[in-house]
Amino acid sequence: MTAAAVAADKELPERLREDVQLIQRNIELEVRLIDSLLDLTRITNGKLRLHMEDVNVHDLLAASVAMCQAEASARPAAMRPLDLRATRSAVRGDWAKLQQVFCNLLKTPSSSASPTARLSCAPRMKEPIP
Repeated sequence: MTAAAVAADKELPERLREDVQLIQRNIELEVRLIDSLLDLTRITNGKLRLHMEDVNVHDLLAASVAMCQAEASARPAAMRPLDLRATRSAVRGDWAKLQQVFCNLLKTPSSSASPTARLSCAPRMKEPIP
């Protein structure tokens, strides 16, 4: 049985489910840290592979916020709804790596902000990139 399945079990006491959710978040964090260390090793050795594709930044940001939502809810600052009005939202990049960057950008300020802070994200393309 996975940690997610245990955490979803309504028969478990609330405190135990919270502990399992904490364990699950810590496991996910450890996996991301290990992946980041492996990426650094790959970069150093010139072996990092990027899976380049057309990426819609609006979709990417929405997915990143959803992925980070569980962790963000345990932090003091709240995330405002995304302001996705960029007229050009397509970029070429590696979805997974970009999502990792956006999650880091979303989590860092939320962990150090005051409980009354409200974080916002509003992508804008000022000029076309040549």
